[in-house]
Amino acid sequence: MVAVAVRTSAHVEAALPVLQAKKSLFIDVKTLVGFQTRQAAYVKKVKEILDSGALGRILSTSLVASFCFPAVRGRTGYAFTSHLYDAPNGNTMLDIDGGHLIDVLHYLFGPISSVVGHLATQYPTIQLVDASGNPTGDPIPQSDVHQVVFGGQFANKDGTVLSVNIRNIQNEGGGGLFWVTDGEKGTIKITAERMNGHTFMRAQPELWLDGEKVDVVTDTESGRAGRYWDAFAEGKEGEYATIEDALRAKEMIDAI
Repeated sequence: MVAVAVRTSAHVEAALPVLQAKKSLFIDVKTLVGFQTRQAAYVKKVKEILDSGALGRILSTSLVASFCFPAVRGRTGYAFTSHLYDAPNGNTMLDIDGGHLIDVLHYLFGPISSVVGHLATQYPTIQLVDASGNPTGDPIPQSDVHQVVFGGQFANKDGTVLSVNIRNIQNEGGGGLFWVTDGEKGTIKITAERMNGHTFMRAQPELWLDGEKVDVVTDTESGRAGRYWDAFAEGKEGEYATIEDALRAKEMIDAI
Protein backbone atom coordinates (compact mmCIF):
# COMPACT_ATOMS: atom_id res chain seq x y z
CA MET A 1 0.00 0.00 0.00
CA VAL A 2 1.40 3.36 -1.07
CA ALA A 3 -0.14 6.52 0.42
CA VAL A 4 0.00 9.71 -1.66
CA ALA A 5 -0.40 12.81 0.52
CA VAL A 6 0.91 15.73 -1.48
CA ARG A 7 -0.68 18.87 -2.92
CA THR A 8 -3.38 18.13 -5.49
CA SER A 9 -1.45 19.53 -8.43
CA ALA A 10 1.28 16.90 -7.83
CA HIS A 11 -1.02 13.88 -7.50
CA VAL A 12 -0.67 12.58 -11.05
CA GLU A 13 3.12 12.70 -10.93
CA ALA A 14 3.17 10.88 -7.58
CA ALA A 15 0.39 8.35 -8.20
CA LEU A 16 0.96 7.29 -11.81
CA PRO A 17 4.11 5.21 -11.11
CA VAL A 18 2.24 3.40 -8.32
CA LEU A 19 -0.62 2.52 -10.66
CA GLN A 20 1.78 1.46 -13.40
CA ALA A 21 3.47 -0.87 -10.91
CA LYS A 22 0.00 -2.30 -10.06
CA LYS A 23 0.41 -1.49 -6.37
CA SER A 24 -2.41 -0.68 -3.94
CA LEU A 25 -2.87 3.07 -3.67
CA PHE A 26 -4.34 5.47 -1.10
CA ILE A 27 -4.93 9.00 -2.38
CA ASP A 28 -5.47 11.79 0.14
CA VAL A 29 -8.83 13.54 0.51
CA LYS A 30 -8.23 16.26 -2.06
CA THR A 31 -8.22 13.70 -4.87
CA LEU A 32 -11.43 12.06 -3.74
CA VAL A 33 -10.20 8.61 -2.79
CA GLY A 34 -9.52 9.04 0.93
CA PHE A 35 -13.26 9.03 1.63
CA GLN A 36 -13.01 8.27 5.36
CA THR A 37 -16.31 10.07 6.04
CA ARG A 38 -17.94 6.74 5.15
CA GLN A 39 -16.73 5.63 8.56
CA ALA A 40 -18.13 8.61 10.50
CA ALA A 41 -20.36 7.38 13.32
CA TYR A 42 -23.37 9.38 12.17
CA VAL A 43 -23.02 8.16 8.57
CA LYS A 44 -22.82 4.56 9.77
CA LYS A 45 -25.96 5.11 11.86
CA VAL A 46 -27.85 6.50 8.86
CA LYS A 47 -26.69 3.51 6.80
CA GLU A 48 -27.94 1.17 9.51
CA ILE A 49 -31.38 2.83 9.58
CA LEU A 50 -31.70 2.86 5.80
CA ASP A 51 -30.65 -0.78 5.47
CA SER A 52 -33.16 -1.81 8.16
CA GLY A 53 -36.03 -0.65 5.97
CA ALA A 54 -37.45 1.48 8.79
CA LEU A 55 -38.09 4.39 6.42
CA GLY A 56 -39.72 2.33 3.71
CA ARG A 57 -39.29 3.69 0.20
CA ILE A 58 -36.80 6.58 0.29
CA LEU A 59 -38.43 9.50 -1.50
CA SER A 60 -35.85 12.27 -1.12
CA THR A 61 -32.74 13.49 0.63
CA SER A 62 -31.98 17.22 0.98
CA LEU A 63 -28.91 18.84 2.51
CA VAL A 64 -27.68 22.35 3.26
CA ALA A 65 -24.10 22.70 4.49
CA SER A 66 -22.83 26.18 5.42
CA PHE A 67 -19.11 26.56 6.10
CA CYS A 68 -17.20 29.54 7.44
CA PHE A 69 -13.45 29.57 6.79
CA PRO A 70 -12.09 32.84 8.21
CA ALA A 71 -9.11 34.06 6.15
CA VAL A 72 -9.19 30.97 3.94
CA ARG A 73 -12.08 31.31 1.48
CA GLY A 74 -13.98 34.45 0.50
CA ARG A 75 -12.80 38.06 0.56
CA THR A 76 -9.43 37.38 2.20
CA GLY A 77 -7.15 34.36 2.31
CA TYR A 78 -3.79 33.32 3.70
CA ALA A 79 -0.96 33.56 1.19
CA PHE A 80 0.15 30.03 2.07
CA THR A 81 -3.23 28.68 0.90
CA SER A 82 -3.14 30.57 -2.41
CA HIS A 83 -3.40 27.29 -4.35
CA LEU A 84 -7.04 27.08 -3.19
CA TYR A 85 -8.09 30.11 -5.17
CA ASP A 86 -7.37 28.81 -8.66
CA ALA A 87 -10.19 26.40 -9.55
CA PRO A 88 -8.15 24.31 -12.06
CA ASN A 89 -5.99 23.15 -9.13
CA GLY A 90 -8.95 21.05 -7.94
CA ASN A 91 -9.22 22.51 -4.44
CA THR A 92 -12.63 24.22 -4.56
CA MET A 93 -15.49 23.49 -2.16
CA LEU A 94 -17.04 21.41 -4.93
CA ASP A 95 -13.89 19.33 -5.37
CA ILE A 96 -13.18 18.77 -1.68
CA ASP A 97 -16.42 19.10 0.28
CA GLY A 98 -18.60 18.17 -2.67
CA GLY A 99 -16.40 15.19 -3.45
CA HIS A 100 -16.65 13.81 0.08
CA LEU A 101 -20.38 14.43 0.14
CA ILE A 102 -20.96 12.74 -3.22
CA ASP A 103 -19.12 9.65 -1.99
CA VAL A 104 -21.26 9.53 1.16
CA LEU A 105 -24.41 9.91 -0.95
CA HIS A 106 -23.28 7.09 -3.25
CA TYR A 107 -22.50 4.97 -0.18
CA LEU A 108 -25.93 5.56 1.36
CA PHE A 109 -28.24 5.74 -1.66
CA GLY A 110 -26.35 4.34 -4.65
CA PRO A 111 -25.12 6.08 -7.80
CA ILE A 112 -26.66 9.33 -9.00
CA SER A 113 -28.21 8.82 -12.43
CA SER A 114 -28.96 12.45 -13.36
CA VAL A 115 -27.82 15.82 -12.02
CA VAL A 116 -27.97 19.54 -12.76
CA GLY A 117 -25.88 22.11 -10.94
CA HIS A 118 -24.98 25.76 -10.51
CA LEU A 119 -21.70 27.23 -9.23
CA ALA A 120 -21.06 30.82 -8.19
CA THR A 121 -17.83 32.73 -7.57
CA GLN A 122 -19.10 35.54 -5.35
CA TYR A 123 -15.72 37.17 -4.71
CA PRO A 124 -13.88 37.59 -8.03
CA THR A 125 -10.80 38.96 -6.24
CA ILE A 126 -9.16 38.00 -2.96
CA GLN A 127 -6.83 39.87 -0.62
CA LEU A 128 -3.93 37.63 0.41
CA VAL A 129 -2.70 38.09 3.99
CA ASP A 130 0.14 36.76 6.10
CA ALA A 131 -0.25 34.70 9.27
CA SER A 132 -0.87 37.91 11.24
CA GLY A 133 -3.63 39.04 8.90
CA ASN A 134 -1.60 41.76 7.18
CA PRO A 135 -2.04 42.22 3.41
CA THR A 136 0.85 40.86 1.33
CA GLY A 137 0.06 42.97 -1.73
CA ASP A 138 -2.81 44.03 -3.95
CA PRO A 139 -5.93 41.83 -4.29
CA ILE A 140 -5.59 39.13 -6.96
CA PRO A 141 -8.18 37.46 -9.20
CA GLN A 142 -9.65 34.18 -7.97
CA SER A 143 -11.83 31.48 -9.53
CA ASP A 144 -12.68 29.70 -6.27
CA VAL A 145 -16.29 28.54 -5.87
CA HIS A 146 -18.34 30.02 -3.00
CA GLN A 147 -21.79 28.54 -3.70
CA VAL A 148 -22.60 25.05 -4.98
CA VAL A 149 -26.15 23.97 -5.77
CA PHE A 150 -27.08 20.68 -7.41
CA GLY A 151 -30.00 18.32 -7.64
CA GLY A 152 -30.99 15.15 -9.38
CA GLN A 153 -32.09 11.58 -8.87
CA PHE A 154 -30.47 8.34 -7.79
CA ALA A 155 -30.51 5.18 -9.88
CA ASN A 156 -31.76 3.13 -6.92
CA LYS A 157 -35.02 1.17 -6.94
CA ASP A 158 -36.79 3.94 -4.99
CA GLY A 159 -35.92 6.70 -7.47
CA THR A 160 -34.78 8.90 -4.59
CA VAL A 161 -34.60 12.61 -5.43
CA LEU A 162 -31.59 14.67 -4.31
CA SER A 163 -31.06 18.37 -3.54
CA VAL A 164 -27.85 19.90 -2.13
CA ASN A 165 -26.57 23.38 -1.30
CA ILE A 166 -22.95 23.80 -0.14
CA ARG A 167 -22.31 27.39 0.94
CA ASN A 168 -19.25 29.38 1.92
CA ILE A 169 -20.41 32.08 4.33
CA GLN A 170 -18.69 35.03 6.02
CA ASN A 171 -20.81 35.11 9.21
CA GLU A 172 -19.08 32.91 11.78
CA GLY A 173 -22.36 32.34 13.62
CA GLY A 174 -24.07 30.83 10.60
CA GLY A 175 -22.05 27.71 9.90
CA GLY A 176 -23.96 24.46 10.15
CA LEU A 177 -25.45 21.34 8.61
CA PHE A 178 -29.12 20.52 8.02
CA TRP A 179 -29.90 17.22 6.28
CA VAL A 180 -33.33 15.59 5.90
CA THR A 181 -34.06 12.20 4.38
CA ASP A 182 -37.74 11.37 3.88
CA GLY A 183 -39.16 7.90 3.42
CA GLU A 184 -42.75 6.76 3.10
CA LYS A 185 -42.61 5.43 6.67
CA GLY A 186 -40.21 7.79 8.43
CA THR A 187 -37.78 10.71 8.39
CA ILE A 188 -34.15 11.16 9.40
CA LYS A 189 -32.97 14.65 10.38
CA ILE A 190 -29.32 15.54 10.95
CA THR A 191 -28.19 18.90 12.35
CA ALA A 192 -24.93 20.50 13.43
CA GLU A 193 -24.35 24.09 14.52
CA ARG A 194 -21.46 26.57 14.24
CA MET A 195 -19.25 24.59 11.87
CA ASN A 196 -16.54 27.25 11.65
CA GLY A 197 -13.17 26.42 10.17
CA HIS A 198 -14.24 22.90 9.23
CA THR A 199 -16.71 21.08 7.03
CA PHE A 200 -19.31 18.37 7.38
CA MET A 201 -16.51 15.76 7.17
CA ARG A 202 -15.47 16.78 10.71
CA ALA A 203 -18.97 17.39 12.05
CA GLN A 204 -20.39 15.71 15.15
CA PRO A 205 -24.08 16.24 14.35
CA GLU A 206 -27.21 15.24 16.20
CA LEU A 207 -29.54 12.74 14.55
CA TRP A 208 -33.29 12.26 14.89
CA LEU A 209 -35.52 9.48 13.60
CA ASP A 210 -39.20 10.47 13.43
CA GLY A 211 -38.62 13.23 15.99
CA GLU A 212 -36.83 10.96 18.47
CA LYS A 213 -33.16 11.68 19.11
CA VAL A 214 -30.88 8.77 18.23
CA ASP A 215 -27.73 8.17 20.27
CA VAL A 216 -24.62 8.47 18.09
CA VAL A 217 -21.18 7.92 19.57
CA THR A 218 -18.77 10.85 19.43
CA ASP A 219 -15.90 9.91 17.18
CA THR A 220 -12.74 11.60 15.92
CA GLU A 221 -11.12 12.16 12.54
CA SER A 222 -8.31 9.81 13.51
CA GLY A 223 -10.84 7.19 14.59
CA ARG A 224 -12.67 7.45 11.28
CA ALA A 225 -9.41 7.17 9.36
CA GLY A 226 -8.37 4.18 11.47
CA ARG A 227 -11.64 2.35 10.79
CA TYR A 228 -11.29 3.21 7.12
CA TRP A 229 -7.83 1.66 6.89
CA ASP A 230 -9.02 -1.35 8.91
CA ALA A 231 -11.88 -1.86 6.44
CA PHE A 232 -9.37 -1.94 3.60
CA ALA A 233 -7.02 -4.29 5.44
CA GLU A 234 -9.90 -6.65 6.24
CA GLY A 235 -11.22 -6.57 2.68
CA LYS A 236 -14.63 -5.13 3.59
CA GLU A 237 -15.70 -4.06 0.13
CA GLY A 238 -18.07 -1.11 0.10
CA GLU A 239 -16.69 0.23 3.40
CA TYR A 240 -13.77 1.96 1.70
CA ALA A 241 -13.52 3.81 -1.61
CA THR A 242 -11.79 2.36 -4.67
CA ILE A 243 -10.34 4.09 -7.70
CA GLU A 244 -13.64 3.29 -9.43
CA ASP A 245 -15.54 5.10 -6.66
CA ALA A 246 -13.23 8.08 -7.02
CA LEU A 247 -13.78 8.16 -10.78
CA ARG A 248 -17.54 8.02 -10.29
CA ALA A 249 -17.37 10.96 -7.86
CA LYS A 250 -15.10 12.94 -10.18
CA GLU A 251 -17.45 12.37 -13.11
CA MET A 252 -20.31 13.71 -11.00
CA ILE A 253 -18.26 16.78 -10.02
CA ASP A 254 -17.51 17.45 -13.68
CA ALA A 255 -21.22 17.11 -14.50
CA ILE A 256 -22.13 19.66 -11.80
